[in-house]
Amino acid sequence: MKTVASMLNHFSKLCFLPQFRHAAITILARKATRNMSSAVSYEHKIVNGTSEKSQKIETFKGTERYAAARQARKSESFLAWNKKVPGTGTEKFKKVIEEKYNVKLDSYWDLHRWSIDNCESFWAEVWDYFQVVASKKYEKVLVKTGPGFLDNEWFVGATLNYAENILRIRDDRIAITCLDEEGRFEEITYAQLFEEVKLYAAAFRKSGLRKGDLVCCMMNNRKEAVFGCLAAASIGAMWTGIQVYYGAKAAAKIANRMEPKFFLASDGFFIENLDINIYESIPTIVENTPSIEKVIIIPTREETLSKGISHIRNRGIVLPYITARCITSTFNKREDKIKTIALEPSTTITRPNRCRAFTEISSETIEKTII
Repeated sequence: MKTVASMLNHFSKLCFLPQFRHAAITILARKATRNMSSAVSYEHKIVNGTSEKSQKIETFKGTERYAAARQARKSESFLAWNKKVPGTGTEKFKKVIEEKYNVKLDSYWDLHRWSIDNCESFWAEVWDYFQVVASKKYEKVLVKTGPGFLDNEWFVGATLNYAENILRIRDDRIAITCLDEEGRFEEITYAQLFEEVKLYAAAFRKSGLRKGDLVCCMMNNRKEAVFGCLAAASIGAMWTGIQVYYGAKAAAKIANRMEPKFFLASDGFFIENLDINIYESIPTIVENTPSIEKVIIIPTREETLSKGISHIRNRGIVLPYITARCITSTFNKREDKIKTIALEPSTTITRPNRCRAFTEISSETIEKTII
């Protein structure tokens, strides 16, 4: 529990809001030994920036309370769903496995066990079942590259494009359902999604986005984020994001470490009656990130347009920016693997080597007419 104490001490020092400095925060943390022989309760209070701790130890091994706790632990069930619904994808996939491998899978847990015992076969069947589009199929499903849990290379030799697999559906089925915090509702079909991504990809390419470049996004869950991500993937660029709750300086520090070429941001959003203003952070982020060559702002409110964005370098409002640059209708062909999605694992680490800062997902851009 020293970790909790040090965390609270650290929090009290970093906290810059007066109401937090003088607040009394109580945290009860229970630590049980392996044989459940004792439990330790800690009470932490932060008063005027100082963490105080009191400790109480209870030993109850051999008592009725101990026996009851043991029994409760044994009877705990983590099962949330055990119903068979024939029309679901899981049930359909399970039938494929049963017929092909002559096995009986009575429940989801049987399928789960089979997937563990037959790992490579399972993922090969997933690939085939979902009809993954690839210019080159994998040579081997899984290659172990080291002793660690994550030391694996999946679908070795395969080249595919993430955006192409998503955009192969181009009918009137619903692809995205949008409902924001202010009650605005919208449904976007796969056909509409395809057209929007085409516009974004053309605009990105016209502005100089190339394979291997990084596009950074700072916005809430919005349709424009989906459009931008798929457009970047279609070109062969990487896509990453910054939490919308970060302040300007924190966001700028993260962006500077990522070294993005393009920066996409919404002006803000509401959540639980709280107005999060991203627009005011954009100048600080851009000025402290020299690698940014293009800033694209998605306005959600009229005042953003009336304020103007001339003080932000390399800026553009999304609608005129996208529509003015729709001059191409193909994805470029690439035969080599590139990174598609970059996930920032931590914002508390020191500045890393850029190649080690992200979890990377490989992909490939494929020539595809999208008219």
